[in-house]
Amino acid sequence: MKQTLVFGGTGFFGKKLVEKLIDRGDQITICTRSNKNPFGDKVTHYQGDRTDIKSLATLGKKNWDFIFDQICYCSQDAEITSKIFEGKVGKYIFTSTGSVYSLNVPESGAQEEMFDPLKSKLIMGNIDSFDYGEGKRQAENYFFQKSNFPISSVRFPIVLGYDDTSNRLNWHIDRIKQGQTIYFPNIEKTLSFMTDKNTAKT
Repeated sequence: MKQTLVFGGTGFFGKKLVEKLIDRGDQITICTRSNKNPFGDKVTHYQGDRTDIKSLATLGKKNWDFIFDQICYCSQDAEITSKIFEGKVGKYIFTSTGSVYSLNVPESGAQEEMFDPLKSKLIMGNIDSFDYGEGKRQAENYFFQKSNFPISSVRFPIVLGYDDTSNRLNWHIDRIKQGQTIYFPNIEKTLSFMTDKNTAKT
């Protein structure tokens, strides 16, 4: 039975990821700041702060087959778990984003080689130091340049689903229904989307 740790598994597609892992038969621990546990005794719940190395120290005493990190947003976050889980994890899966690519992506679309975290300049900082895309870039930079465990970075496009608390799709729908203006900086630009269910399967 695989020992699996999930950071941020109680909301949106993180919740669906945990459901998939339960179905797979993993022994799962979820780590959240709150005491919320929608899975009951199907998982072990560890209450800790992802941004506080002392808060996560107990998790670092155990060996993990897999760690899924849904809530790492900057190089400082990446540094914390890289230090805690040094030599303690078989595979670390970091949820990154398509936003790591430049806004000046050509019409043909983003290509993976447009951002190489092994060659990009690492800048240390917390979540307030960067915008979302740059924060994820710097997290990737740290993981690939500094961590000593196997790491995979998954660059999802825009994820949509009923449990999306950002309401990014509903915002546009509501404005259209109300006859209000919506703005697209480049109407010719294409965007990629995934459902939360397909994201969890990936």
